[in-house]
Amino acid sequence: MPCAGSIASSSSRNRRPRRCSRRCAPICTSREPTTPRTACPSASWWPRWAGARSSPAIPRIIPPPISSPACAGSSRYSVRLSATVIAQDEERDLPDCLASLRGFCDEVLVVDGGSRDRTREIARAAGARVLERPFDDFARQHEFARTEARGEWVLSIDADERASLELTRAELGGAHAAYSLPFKNHYRGVWMRHGGFWPDRHVRLFRRDACRYDLSRPVHEKLLVDGSIGDLDSPILHYTYASLDDCLGKMGRYGERAALALHAAGRRAGAWDVAARPLWRFLRSYFFQLGFLDGPAGAAMAWGKAFEAWVKYARLWELS
Repeated sequence: MPCAGSIASSSSRNRRPRRCSRRCAPICTSREPTTPRTACPSASWWPRWAGARSSPAIPRIIPPPISSPACAGSSRYSVRLSATVIAQDEERDLPDCLASLRGFCDEVLVVDGGSRDRTREIARAAGARVLERPFDDFARQHEFARTEARGEWVLSIDADERASLELTRAELGGAHAAYSLPFKNHYRGVWMRHGGFWPDRHVRLFRRDACRYDLSRPVHEKLLVDGSIGDLDSPILHYTYASLDDCLGKMGRYGERAALALHAAGRRAGAWDVAARPLWRFLRSYFFQLGFLDGPAGAAMAWGKAFEAWVKYARLWELS
């Protein structure tokens, strides 16, 4: 990350996995997973085309050997870069996330929200600095991680996300206070190119002392930036939903938290919101944003968006 110069972004085209060369030794993707993933049990009444009954293998990232120079603990950039990960019960996804950061960041900070599995042990074994903070909401958890990071720059990444090869090769200049990154969202291993899921930009790379999180938005947190925001074409790989059950479970939790936040802000909802908003979410994603071009995965994700809206406004109506 040179402290001077402009941004030179790698192409975000979807390339087939290929054999690693010495140049890209820090991380690579494998055609076959090193550890099989277990599909979540699906509801018996849901049709097979929706993809709830099985989950294909998700590409895993193979880290270099511990003796490799890429694992020396310092990045190739002239400024310090910290990666922050908020995690809770993430023993399934965390290893691949941390592997994608090896040799790329000067520091990896994992903020654990009270895991009951091996999340903390996995993070420490990978060389990450682990802090514990009881989870209250996403915004406050991310803000805590930002203030505790030691680097001049921060890459905020979740456990089910991976730093792409393009991102590890991107160069940063001092022209902006933060950068937005495109997200390659996946449903059951399928990259969602339509339905509002691509490029799905989020500000995740920023100067630590020029940004802070908006604590009034506990769900789908927003970063407040004191300065300009640039765009990088280097993507984050987001393996968010392994099955339909996983999708509906996460969407339901997001909707519940969003409803509580709206209620605390004095918002109200009625029967019209409960009926119309979910329908509009589905129509917008599946038809207007061309989600049908992604096949069954596009239909399932559009339904997931509608379900989140239904939970959100039904719960808010109940609280009103």
